[in-house]
Amino acid sequence: MRCSSKLIIAGAHEGRYRHYACVGNENSRRLLYLLNACRGRHHRMQLLLQGVRRRMRHVAVIVFVLITSSLAVTAAERLRFWNLTGFTIKELRLAPAGTAEWGPDQCRNDPDGAVDADERLTLKDIGPGRYDVRLVDKKGRACIVRDVEVLAGKPYAFSISDKDLTDCGK
Repeated sequence: MRCSSKLIIAGAHEGRYRHYACVGNENSRRLLYLLNACRGRHHRMQLLLQGVRRRMRHVAVIVFVLITSSLAVTAAERLRFWNLTGFTIKELRLAPAGTAEWGPDQCRNDPDGAVDADERLTLKDIGPGRYDVRLVDKKGRACIVRDVEVLAGKPYAFSISDKDLTDCGK
């Protein structure tokens, strides 16, 4: 490639980047050096940014998975029973509605082993759904509350008050 001036800059394409060559005086050679140095830095910077973007995508996916799984665990841990009766419950068991397959005593999840009036109790190994609830108070009175809906994502999953206690015996 020829030019009428002393500075000749020829562009040769290699992929997306241009390499410069120069013929002429010392100033044009310096210009060529600067152009090629900037082109190399630009290329290296683009490769670096591509790697960072890839890593950021992976990090974003990992963070999303961790947040989602922790929310699921948190929702399961937030299933709580609220005792709105006027007495202390020393035994609380749940069974799928309409069955007599009573689960473990949930009062064992409480530090003192009982649920006082107006106290909340964290439920273990229970998912949302409909259950029959069997409770025993400190005096030994046993009651069954049928077809109780246990909900997730609320301050408490279910509550029982004195008016719910219709099926009680010694």
